[in-house]
Amino acid sequence: MIERIESFANRQLCIVKVTASDGAVGYGQTAPFEADITQFVLHRQVAPLALNQPEDDFSLADRLINNLHKFTGTYVCRAAAGIDTALWDLCGKRKNQSVARMIGGADHRKKISMYYSSMVRDCPVEWEKERMARMKAENGYSAFKLHVGVCNSDAGEDYWPGRTESMLKAASEVTQGKDDLYVDPNGAFGYSASIRLLPLMRSCGVTFLEEPLPFWKVEETARLRKDIHKQGLLMAGGEQDYNPNVWKLILDLPMADIIQPDIGYIGGFTRTLDIAAKAAKLGIFTTPHTSNRSMLLPFGLHLMAVIDKPWPYLEHGVEPDPWTDALYDQPLQVENGMIKLPEEPGWGIKVSDEWLKEAQYRETRVSNVE
Repeated sequence: MIERIESFANRQLCIVKVTASDGAVGYGQTAPFEADITQFVLHRQVAPLALNQPEDDFSLADRLINNLHKFTGTYVCRAAAGIDTALWDLCGKRKNQSVARMIGGADHRKKISMYYSSMVRDCPVEWEKERMARMKAENGYSAFKLHVGVCNSDAGEDYWPGRTESMLKAASEVTQGKDDLYVDPNGAFGYSASIRLLPLMRSCGVTFLEEPLPFWKVEETARLRKDIHKQGLLMAGGEQDYNPNVWKLILDLPMADIIQPDIGYIGGFTRTLDIAAKAAKLGIFTTPHTSNRSMLLPFGLHLMAVIDKPWPYLEHGVEPDPWTDALYDQPLQVENGMIKLPEEPGWGIKVSDEWLKEAQYRETRVSNVE
């Protein structure tokens, strides 16, 4: 049974440690960003409900979220993800197996191909082009994603006139029709700008268009998906979504050819596995949102190693993440365009003791909860 839940947080990250009654321990993580708020929600509302629950019951996250139905929302799901991912680590360590091996056995994928994901959308075009070419040579990336436009402007707004068009043309000079090219406006394009830019995207070799409309416009995005299919372009999305009813709509319409659930936003690894399995039955690809180098990255690697219909590449943010620099004893590295799946028990990574010592600490345990 779960006896103790501890957390270590700063504003960007919240690491969660779960201890079972027999002393077994696992580490997980809530969703990043404003993580100190998530830490408060975790210990005020979520952790007390998890105490004395079986540590090998992976339906726990769903039950926690459902029990907090009057508070259902991003922070409850973010907090539940921390407990869920810690339970997977605990179970793996107890069985002396990696998470991927527990789920997929010996046949799980051992290396995962990564795609270059630029997080900046207002940098000079030539600077981005040079970085793409350099990191292609140095790290072996063969797929690239660009963030363009002003987030959720929904009208094709750009940081300066023509930047998106110039960026697509410059990127195509790097990929030369041989590498994958993805475009992520984060809701900046809207329907009209997506249609207007469609011929250029196709001529530049774009494979998929991600979240061109604000993410809550699910039905409108599904309609756009049908129209861009006529030109051979795929639709991707789902990064922001955590509500099961919205996910059912996303899959039933369908809204996307490739879904991109965030393991932290959705409420954990278990919920993501479930969505990926439902997507696979419908012929829809999955590649989770892993745009930073927090524990979301190893979570995503293990997911891609075992699901039935993974997209060929997993996201790898190429911006420096100073807030994750000291998190691991041994950071995961891209070599020849791939990251080797950690094979040690659980998630296969160790959070730095020094990082934990410097973080804000909170605890919920059986003896201090009424």
